[in-house]
Amino acid sequence: MESPDGNNAGDGAICPLGHYCPTGSKTYTPCQNGTYTNTLGQATCHTCEEGKVFLEFVMSD
Repeated sequence: MESPDGNNAGDGAICPLGHYCPTGSKTYTPCQNGTYTNTLGQATCHTCEEGKVFLEFVMSD
């Protein structure tokens, strides 16, 4: 088992699009409204620019 490091959730899985893996977390977390990730393995979500909406990757639970 890999250690959670911001790129994976500690189970060896890379954090998926629309989610982030904080360092030390054992699971990935969906980005909040107004934020996004557009690449795999992110430790944080990016803030959408004011007046913009990120629609390229739509994630749902």
